[in-house]
Amino acid sequence: MSWYPPGALPPPIYPDLSDTVVIFFGDSIFGNYSDGMSIPGVVHALTNAVVYNCGYGGNSAAMDEKTLITFPGIASAFAEQDLSVLPQNTQVCAGVTEYMNSLPQSGNLCFVVNYGVNDYLNGHPIFSDDPYDITTFGGAVRTAVTCLKGNYPDAQIILCTPLYSARPSVTDTANLQDYADAVVFLAHELDVDCIDNYRYLGIDSTNHQIYLTDLVHPNEQARFIIAKQIISAIGK
Repeated sequence: MSWYPPGALPPPIYPDLSDTVVIFFGDSIFGNYSDGMSIPGVVHALTNAVVYNCGYGGNSAAMDEKTLITFPGIASAFAEQDLSVLPQNTQVCAGVTEYMNSLPQSGNLCFVVNYGVNDYLNGHPIFSDDPYDITTFGGAVRTAVTCLKGNYPDAQIILCTPLYSARPSVTDTANLQDYADAVVFLAHELDVDCIDNYRYLGIDSTNHQIYLTDLVHPNEQARFIIAKQIISAIGK
C-alpha cells in the first residue's frame, strides 16, 4: 500500500512505450535541443519510447528562395533513406542518420510533427489554389504527410500546432492563429491526430515570459509540458 502525506498527490504514472518508435520532425522547438530536457528526451525518459530527434532549427514547412530543404523534402529523404539531400551538421541529419543506422524492425511507429512558427514569422502563405503547393504552409504539410502516410501506412501521425509566439511576423497580415487553424484543418482532412498547443498548452500573451526564453522558444518547463501532451496522444 502506497502512502502520501496529507494533501499530496501521488506521482504521475506514464505509459510504457518501450515498444514504440517516435520520430520527431519539426523546427527549433524540437531541433534546438538534444539533451535529456529536449522534448524527445523527456518523452523517452518518461516512457522508454525509442526516439529520434529529426528537428531542424530555423526550418519552415513551406519552401522559399532562401531555404535548401523543408518538411516535404525531409519527409521524402527519410522515406527514401537518402541522406545526401539533408544539410550536414544539423540535428535533422543526425536524427535521420541515427534512425537509418538502427532501422528498428519492430514496434509501433509514430511521427510527431511541429511546424508553423517559422512559416508565420516569414509570412509564408497558408494555402493556394494548388493543394500541394509546397511554397505554402498548408500545401507543404499536406505533401509531407501524404508522403509519410504512403510509405508508412500503419504509423500514427500527430500534427502539433505552433505554440504561442510573442515575436511578430515580417508581414503585418500574418496571424499565428491562422497557421494553427490550418494544422487542425489538415489533421482532420488527412485523418491524422492533432495536438493544439496554440490554444490548449496554456501559454499566451499574459504569461509567455514564464514559459518562453526569447519570445519564441520554450524553456525547460514548457518543453516538459509539451512532452506530456505528446505522450498523452501517442497510441490513442
